[in-house]
Amino acid sequence: MFFLALSIVSCSTDDRLNDLAANEEIETAGKLSQRAASYSPENRDNPFENAGRTYNAVLDVYDNAVIGNNLQSTIQTLQTAANNVPDFIALKPGNHYTSVSYQTIKNIMDNIYSLENALYDSTLSSNGKYVLASFIVDLKSEVTTQPRETVNAFVIDFENNLLLQNTLTDNDLKIILTTTSILRYANSYESNEDPDKKWGNIKVGIIATINGLSQDTAKGVLSASIVKMLQEQQ
Repeated sequence: MFFLALSIVSCSTDDRLNDLAANEEIETAGKLSQRAASYSPENRDNPFENAGRTYNAVLDVYDNAVIGNNLQSTIQTLQTAANNVPDFIALKPGNHYTSVSYQTIKNIMDNIYSLENALYDSTLSSNGKYVLASFIVDLKSEVTTQPRETVNAFVIDFENNLLLQNTLTDNDLKIILTTTSILRYANSYESNEDPDKKWGNIKVGIIATINGLSQDTAKGVLSASIVKMLQEQQ
């Protein structure tokens, strides 16, 4: 079982996530283009950096577009936007790709599907789940106390240190480094003015990314893009 396996690693993912509130509000304000950071969130040493770049490209397509005011319309609009981004098409697993689930996105936005759920459902090993959960706990402190440039540097340091180690499977590295790549670009749009709002947005994006990655990279990118645009509508 998941939690039993994690206890062998030294402590459970649940324990590392105890400080994360179960029902934090999801808030945001303003257009993405108005809040874009002046620095580059890129980490060229991350072998899965194309996920973050593609996430950014999908958002760019519809940043100033008129998007429907309901969940289904937003999903359809972002899917259309993504299909106009060549890098997104390249990430799709051919004929095996399926559309993002309306109910899954709704559950994420309604705080019904939690970070714990996403980690449990992921294809990460027990050790991979623990490493990512531990990083997320530490990330919350950074996001709620530091400006986004410092958060970006914190994430890059984590990625680069992870790449120097030899303790994770290839699949673990792919999921974790894809998640952090998208996270850095999402963070670059967040305002420094309201730490709780910023963390709420970041956390939901992580949940959507991990959930999507349980199927394929394209779905991880698109799921994260969808929740970002839904946050813009709130």
